[in-house]
Amino acid sequence: MQRHRMFGTVLRAVLSALLMSACAGRPTAAPMAETADVVAVTATATDLSPTVTAPTPSLPPATPPATSTLRPSATSTRQPPATLPSTPPAPTATSTSTPPPTPAPQLTPPVILSFTADRTDIAERETVVLHWKGTGATSAAIWWFDAHAMPSPPVEINGDPNDGSASINPDASPIHLTLRNAAGETEAMVELNIHCVYAWIPELAGNPYADRCPQEPIYTLAAQQAFENGFMIWLANEAVIYVFYNSGVQGPTFTGPYFHAYADRFREGDPENDPTLVPPEGRYQPVRGFGLVWRTETDVRTTLGWAIAPESGGETWAQRFSGVGRYASYQYLKGLDGRIYFMQYLDGRWGLYP
Repeated sequence: MQRHRMFGTVLRAVLSALLMSACAGRPTAAPMAETADVVAVTATATDLSPTVTAPTPSLPPATPPATSTLRPSATSTRQPPATLPSTPPAPTATSTSTPPPTPAPQLTPPVILSFTADRTDIAERETVVLHWKGTGATSAAIWWFDAHAMPSPPVEINGDPNDGSASINPDASPIHLTLRNAAGETEAMVELNIHCVYAWIPELAGNPYADRCPQEPIYTLAAQQAFENGFMIWLANEAVIYVFYNSGVQGPTFTGPYFHAYADRFREGDPENDPTLVPPEGRYQPVRGFGLVWRTETDVRTTLGWAIAPESGGETWAQRFSGVGRYASYQYLKGLDGRIYFMQYLDGRWGLYP
């Protein structure tokens, strides 16, 4: 109840002050006691219950604050970046332009202007002189495929490769000229008509290799002896003994007749046989050169077996020629029995001709 009374007293004081200030302008002093009450009540007004409401005096509207318009500053305060852009500045145009460089001339392969031989009709391995002219070459080579169908050894070229000459002794044709430089090479050929130096033995005129040039025919003393599984032939000119086997295994794939050659190491005064070796009835122990090979070469003795007849001697012939390949050498050999044997030195095979 006391709080209500205090609140009513404050309210009356406020209303009274407002009425007096509205009068003729003469201020009216409030009683001291009431003023003290107003001050005291004001100090405790915040403790009043919110449920108590008082009439709100009509006050003049508050003056709205002045609005200020922000304008951008005329001077920028942004600072330049700490680092410059990575893109280089465009070059400053100059009043004069540099002409483009002149391209280097393109290198081309050599050109052969001429290639000739001092003669084109020669005997096998006869000397031929070659001449040529060209342009743009830094080196030159002369070559051909020889009688073995293999590239010939290189020919030494001295002097200017664009104006050269060379002496050769070919055994086959055509002859090739090659000029080279860093851009490539150019080739020319000259054909030669090469005649065989030696003719085929008449008995071999129709052999399958008659279009090849044979070597010089050999006519020599010989000896021959037959064995249980083959035969031997000795040729005096070569001092060699050929052992021919009728059959057997030669190499990883070949099975059939094959031969081996052995040097004749028998010398006069050497033992001609071994008396401890006694052949069966109707068989013979080979003697002299045949006997030395037969006794010392175990494979020969075990493969050929015993001789089935004494050896015979006489004269015979042989002729060789070259085939395709460096080691492709062949020979026709006529035995003392009248047969002609065809021998392939590369793989050791043999057969009869014709």
